[in-house]
Amino acid sequence: KEGGTAKDADVNEQTDTEPVSGSDPDVCEKQPPMDIIEDCLRLTTPDLTLEYPDDAFEHFKEIHEALDKFIKPSKPHDWMGYQGPWIENVWIEFAKNRTSSSECLPDTFGPFVPLLIPWTDLWVGSPSPFRYQAGLVDAVKAVLRPNVPYVTLVQSAEGLTAKDEFLMEDIPNVLVFSSGGYGHIPIPLFKQEEPLAQLSDKRTYLISYVGSLAHDPWEMRKKMDKYLNRRLMTRYRYAKAPNWREIMQDSWISMTPRGFGRTAFHVVEAIQMGLIPVHIYNQTKWVPYENLFDEIGFAITLDELPALVDKLENWTTQDFLDREKVVARYRESHFLPKAVMGQVQNFLTKAEKSDLVCHQLPSTTTMS
Repeated sequence: KEGGTAKDADVNEQTDTEPVSGSDPDVCEKQPPMDIIEDCLRLTTPDLTLEYPDDAFEHFKEIHEALDKFIKPSKPHDWMGYQGPWIENVWIEFAKNRTSSSECLPDTFGPFVPLLIPWTDLWVGSPSPFRYQAGLVDAVKAVLRPNVPYVTLVQSAEGLTAKDEFLMEDIPNVLVFSSGGYGHIPIPLFKQEEPLAQLSDKRTYLISYVGSLAHDPWEMRKKMDKYLNRRLMTRYRYAKAPNWREIMQDSWISMTPRGFGRTAFHVVEAIQMGLIPVHIYNQTKWVPYENLFDEIGFAITLDELPALVDKLENWTTQDFLDREKVVARYRESHFLPKAVMGQVQNFLTKAEKSDLVCHQLPSTTTMS
């Protein structure tokens, strides 16, 4: 959906990711509603015309048999000492349980044929790292049909495009859930899962930041750090240190500025810990659940930071604690892997019960 919120919907229904049992292929909905095509993909390609194939399940099998030689040898990549599972791996396992011959694809994927491809693992772990293996892009293009709607999920900051190896303009019929910042629908960007922190009502810092000051365009992080250090002095703490979790727990606000991509792992880390994130973006705001994110934290530009600090300096301890209760609630229903899969499934099949929001594809992969 483009807007709205499902926050008042039953939480169990939002996070229900159990396989549909007893689905009968003979009564499977052969032509699921196609409204989502107009509501989402046509934001980027207004004249797009697609049809759900009569042989959807057979086509799904055809695709993955053609790509099996690339996919089967892959394994979750290692990044910053974490070896998965990553959000793409979670999606693939979730989807595999719903793509057996006894299942009805539209029950889980709506009017889309799913592409269960570990794009980032293939890109990072190829014989030429950070390039797709020779032949993969051509194999994908050869097996996809131009009039069929597909859906996939991608972690990489540059989407499945990678280094301009796979241009989205060539595949306007592929809907992309993106945790990294380039696709149609923002979803949470995960690394390791963080436990809900035990938080005190007495803390040393108003604001802290415990990430890198590099990697982002335009030196936004350095400018942010310089401003907060000058403005708050001892009430602000910057440290890229092994005890970063303890520093966050001793702070009321956690800065989570964008990095190389439009988001950062730190957004979800803060929320999973039950802390209030402040996400800084440049031109394109890329936060999951955009219509309810302001209930959790803040998404602002660097120019808006002084006004936000003014506001936070006037908050009482109870204001912060009340907001953290909201964060903890949404942690369970929106920011754990199973909950995200429930939100994805709802978006595809009954969008009014999902808080995910579709956008026009950004004009660049990472630079806005």
